[in-house]
Amino acid sequence: MIATQHYLPKILLIAAAFFSGNAAAIKYSFTSFDLPDQTYTVAGINDAGQIVGYYHDTSLDRNRVFILNAGTYTKISTPPPGVGENWDIWSQGINNHGMVVGGYLSGETGNQGFTYGVGSGYQAITVPGSSWNYALAINDKGQVVGTSDAIANRGFIESGGIYTPLDDPTPTTSSNVAVGLNNNGKILGGYDDATGSYTYVKNSDGSYTILPKMHLIGWDNDFNPTPVGINNNDEVLVYFQDSGYSFVFRDGQYTQIIHPKACCTGTKTHSAGINNIGQIAGTYYDGTIYHGFIATPVVTGFAIDKAWITPTKVNQGEDINIYAQISGDRNKIGKVVFVLGSTELTTLTDPDGDGTWFGQHQAIESPGYKASTKIYVKNLKGA
Repeated sequence: MIATQHYLPKILLIAAAFFSGNAAAIKYSFTSFDLPDQTYTVAGINDAGQIVGYYHDTSLDRNRVFILNAGTYTKISTPPPGVGENWDIWSQGINNHGMVVGGYLSGETGNQGFTYGVGSGYQAITVPGSSWNYALAINDKGQVVGTSDAIANRGFIESGGIYTPLDDPTPTTSSNVAVGLNNNGKILGGYDDATGSYTYVKNSDGSYTILPKMHLIGWDNDFNPTPVGINNNDEVLVYFQDSGYSFVFRDGQYTQIIHPKACCTGTKTHSAGINNIGQIAGTYYDGTIYHGFIATPVVTGFAIDKAWITPTKVNQGEDINIYAQISGDRNKIGKVVFVLGSTELTTLTDPDGDGTWFGQHQAIESPGYKASTKIYVKNLKGA
């Protein structure tokens, strides 16, 4: 059963997204939200601003999944196939097609990874040779990463029904788990070996980028980051468990994510997911209770005053005219793109330098793009 409730949390939904090549330049604006169920965990966010997580149903003393979509709070209480009355479920993320990934537990199935789509229902993740598995992330291609006991302390990637164990980054690797992947073939994970614990990005060419440790002011030890998620712009979301701080790692630098109303060391701001716009979803503690939040990257120096397309609805094969009116310092603008979902369809240009950016795209499907298109400004210069 799916229970839908229209709820109006304080969520900022924006049509312009900002990225920068200079990590130190990025700042974030925060919006908070609360949900009817007071005990909940935010797990992920996609480019449309859909937030997935799980809540504790006090009447059952069990966890159930929720999706928050533009103010509509939907509880998913439909049981997965083959489970009895007592089952728990946890979501881990959501892709741009609305597919949810996670795991459930029951006496009948044990720990079982899954994907879930409204309308398509549950699809079990079944790793050959395993007695349990857990799915941790899904990209827009439907590829899934997770962990199982098929090979001791090793993760897997599933693509088109084929399960591939993760390669070990070093000869002395004792455990290796992937927690995220993007559409460009990069995998985010963590491993332990004889020298310590590390967070890595496995690149599409098979090489590894190891994230550096961080020294936090006021703490004696350097911290290994706990991997959380990665987007298509190679921004990596990490969490430092002991300190309660979250960071985004980009261009070799860490940018701190902390809600201005967060309280108390060890429980400050827990970031759970990052989308391709650079928005981050998670929870923070204000000293009394937990709240959900969305952190949106903000860059000063220019503004998208207006963005529109004509016509607003087109048929297959027809041209769309895309416009964006952008004011401010154009030297900080690197690229203006027209995006459907997570796919860049065309680049806008401003040859006259009058602040009106224009592009054209031929519709490849019908109906047109009225409800699902956005104008993004990316690769900012000198922001």
